[in-house]
Amino acid sequence: MKKWLIKSLTAAIILSITVSMAACTKPGDDSGSSSGSSSSASGSGNNPYKDTVTLDVYTLTGNFQGEQIGWLGKVIKDKFNLKLNIISAQTDGNADQSFQTRSASGDLGDIVVYGAMDTKFTDSLKAGLLLKLTDNDLLAKHGSNIVKNFSGALKRISDKYGDYAIPNNVSTESPNTPSEDSDLTFGVYTRYDYYQEIGSPKLNTFDDVYPMLKAMAQKHPTNSNGQKQYAFSLFKDWDGCMMMFGKMIAELYGYEEAPFGGFLLANNMATEYQNIIDPNSYYIKALKVYNQAYRDGLLDPDSINQTWDDITKKYANGQVLYSQFSWLGPNNFNNAENISNGIGFALVPIADEKIWSNGFTPNGSTYLVALGKSCKNPERAMDFLNWYYSPEGTMTIKNGPEGLAWKIENGKPILTEFGKKCMPSIAVEVSSEFGGSDWQTGECKVGFDGLAANSINPNTNEPYYYKLWSSTLLSNTSTLQKNWSAAMDGALTAKEWLVKNNHVSVSPGTDYVAPTLPPDIQSIQDVVKMDIRDYSWKMVYAKSDSEFNSLLKEMTEKVKGEGYDTVVEWDKHQLAELAEARKQAAESGK
Repeated sequence: MKKWLIKSLTAAIILSITVSMAACTKPGDDSGSSSGSSSSASGSGNNPYKDTVTLDVYTLTGNFQGEQIGWLGKVIKDKFNLKLNIISAQTDGNADQSFQTRSASGDLGDIVVYGAMDTKFTDSLKAGLLLKLTDNDLLAKHGSNIVKNFSGALKRISDKYGDYAIPNNVSTESPNTPSEDSDLTFGVYTRYDYYQEIGSPKLNTFDDVYPMLKAMAQKHPTNSNGQKQYAFSLFKDWDGCMMMFGKMIAELYGYEEAPFGGFLLANNMATEYQNIIDPNSYYIKALKVYNQAYRDGLLDPDSINQTWDDITKKYANGQVLYSQFSWLGPNNFNNAENISNGIGFALVPIADEKIWSNGFTPNGSTYLVALGKSCKNPERAMDFLNWYYSPEGTMTIKNGPEGLAWKIENGKPILTEFGKKCMPSIAVEVSSEFGGSDWQTGECKVGFDGLAANSINPNTNEPYYYKLWSSTLLSNTSTLQKNWSAAMDGALTAKEWLVKNNHVSVSPGTDYVAPTLPPDIQSIQDVVKMDIRDYSWKMVYAKSDSEFNSLLKEMTEKVKGEGYDTVVEWDKHQLAELAEARKQAAESGK
């Protein structure tokens, strides 16, 4: 029997034992209900937490500032008498400055979410800003679900850094299996109704994508409200060592940024790479596409200044034609009314694409969650995280409280009529019984998944996330779905079609832990990345080919003078270690 399968079965058995013992566990542990959710709309009325506590959640991955309210806010309040004050590091586009400021104050927050095992995390450890999770038996007493079921994930971090954090996306699935739901994360997701209107042109290479978008825009220059429609709309909140949207083409051809950052885009096994400032790289090619769209009036002029909230509203309004991510355009535009009328985003394949996909990570991925050293109530915070990593917590966080958007029938989860209207992310009004406001407002703002959402829930034997429930797949009969499926050999999902037709490049999920950058490399990288980001945006807004090329030449000379090649040489050395880790993971998953 394969190693990963043995691990899956072992975890499932342990988890079932844990669930059966839930009646004896303390508040915050998994309830063990058949559905994996016990959060009632009206609250338990028997809350063991007598005082209300507000915890500051400092997140380097979330995009929201303020209190978590709505349906999830109510679940957390009812269950833990807890409020979460979300503090996002990146809403002003400068996560580095935000982190430095909070570090200097000596208090990052009560709960801290990191986007990588990078220097922000290691600097926090060096500065003593995090609480050791094993102090006073905190983890053992208040994190029993995590300790019992995900010891490998804890060990992966503790072996290198000590007992200070828990990784995200823990799973029991094979590392060679795509970890996404019905759609892969990346792909050409566009207005499928418009695509059919222009004759469903075949995309042989990425060079055919922008002409397709131009043809759509010529036929539909504005949305139904008379607002201009753009081929692309961007934002810079997630820029790191490079402009995040500069990876658009690379991800369609099996290349992605390494877990340790840097200036190389590597293939799925980390055995091949591209230098991002190479004029022939996917990165520069993407900037050229955006620049052409800008000069054609088809790039949203707000791109450099707008936020995540701005762009999601534009997708919801039907002002953007292309979505790099499956969860951006489709999630915000494909409401029940639109898809029933055959209107909405869907995948259009490229003949030569090999889309990057992250395999499941049995011992967790690269994001981390930790407690700040001054956490005002570490026991309550750990009880909350213990639930966050449970089947009950995962079902709730991904699909809302049981009874609102979903319910259990014959042991299997199905969407309610409300769920069919609000999923995946539509601002449908929610009754006060479930917290009020609307569905989007109530969605989790932490920016972190404890368990992999597409792993199997042992209580239902179906994935946690609704998109892969058998009931969802069999009832997905909207006009949009029928039109798309008819053109895609009857496939029910984009993932199904892409896997079947060998258009997926899976990066095996590994236990790889990114190294800490040496201080000299870190110093150079910090300087160089700012120039790369600034020049990348300038190139997007260049007024001519000559200006674009001049900026590229100027950027190349400047960053090389700042030590770019020194960082790249260090990146290459780390890629060799990453390649070995992915090779081992791939073999373990066979």
